Amino acid sequence: MVDSELGRILVLPVLPLKETSLGKDIESEEGDPVMLVALNAQESVEWDELRIKAKELVYHLEKPVNQLRGRLASSARVVSNPRNAGAKSPKTR
Repeated sequence: MVDSELGRILVLPVLPLKETSLGKDIESEEGDPVMLVALNAQESVEWDELRIKAKELVYHLEKPVNQLRGRLASSARVVSNPRNAGAKSPKTR
């Protein structure tokens, strides 16, 4: 939560889900968030109201986003130097 020149900004994670033995999904504290959800509002909006709306949005997105988690993870690419990502390394003798 932060007050800024753009108004109030609230960021919540969409955490990975894991299935329990009862067949219910619960949030896992392990690993990185699948996605971050950021909401902004005018200063006239109360923090509690913004938090409730953000939590409802995260709850609505959890299952569809977690279904794509495997695809998102496999398509992730780490580039150490984005300026030279396409450049070939110099030949050594």
